[in-house]
Parts: sequence; structure tokens; C-alpha cells
Amino acid sequence: MPGNSRVTLWKVISLVLFIVLVVVLFMVYRQAASGKSAAVVNGVEISQAAFEQALMDYGGNAVLDKLILEQLIAQAAEKAEVIVTEQEFMDKWNQMKGEFASGEEFQESLARDGYTEQSLRSEVRNQLLIRKLLEPRVKVSEQEIQAEYEHHVHPVDESGELTKEEHLAEIREMLLTEQIVNLTGPWFEELRSRAQIVILGKK
Repeated sequence: MPGNSRVTLWKVISLVLFIVLVVVLFMVYRQAASGKSAAVVNGVEISQAAFEQALMDYGGNAVLDKLILEQLIAQAAEKAEVIVTEQEFMDKWNQMKGEFASGEEFQESLARDGYTEQSLRSEVRNQLLIRKLLEPRVKVSEQEIQAEYEHHVHPVDESGELTKEEHLAEIREMLLTEQIVNLTGPWFEELRSRAQIVILGKK
């Protein structure tokens, strides 16, 4: 059922949760002086340099890829003169929060998924940009929408909670989102192939 399987683009394209944790830890410890220890275990120090090298070994490349991708998206949006207005962001943000019974439940979901409110806001803005950039490339026909309605909704939905027009609007949104999600990976590769990317500091 489209109403129960609503696909939110920001969640589908989100990177692995441990990467977010790596970013947070990396930024915190980068603020420390380079000569200081990251930890002391039974009197034995783990140096800041060893800590930072481990971050690179166990996820640093993925973090760097994420930052590069975010920059490529920002540049593509600037080139296409695409922006996300504050109203568009707030509409999406309030829609997301409205899917939870309370603010407390929303905060619990953030913690469970490894987000802070700030990091999720940034993610949502990025996904809105991606949608605006890719939506002109996809198209959903009325025939596809009607077929989806007849196959999945019409025979089983007797609740009367949504009108047919509301069902059709949800189906259209679902099909558009699915197409955008399928296009996202190849588009990312397209951006990278066109870009001049120099990785500094590699041994």
C-alpha cells in the first residue's frame, strides 16, 4: 500500500550509519592538539596520530567520498541555478516530523538512526536538492499511476481514509521517488566522471 510504504528519498540514499559516527568523532578529536593522546589504556597512551590513522583505515575514505559527493551536488545545483527555499525545507521537515506521534518519538528515532537534528536537517536539504536536480529526468505516466492504483489499492482499500485522488497523488509521488532513487547512483557516477578530483595527503 502506498500509504504504508512511503519512500522518503533522504532515508534511502543516506550512507551507512557508522560513517556519521566516524565524522563526529573525527571532528571532535581534530580539535585536540596533535601531541595529545586520544586515550590511555592501563597507563599506555594511544596517540592522536594513531587514532586519526585508524579513522582513515576504517572509514576515512568513505567519509571523504561523502564530502566529495556533497560538494559535487552543491556545484551541480549552483550550475543549474537550483536552490531549496526555506519554505520548501520547512514543508518537508514538518511533514517528516508529522509522521511521529510526538516530538519525543521523533528524537528517539533520530538517536536510533544515528542522526542529530542538525545532521538530519543537512541531509534533508541535500536530498531536496537531489530531487530538484533529477526530477526533470524522470516521468510517470497516468497509465502507470492508474495501473498501480488498480493493482494495489482499489481491490483492498475499503477504509475510506483517503479519496481516490489522494491515493493517486501518493502513487505518483511513490513512483517518482522510486525512479529518482534508481537514477541517483548513475548520476553520482556521472558527476564524479566529469569532475577533476585530487585527493591530497595520500601516501
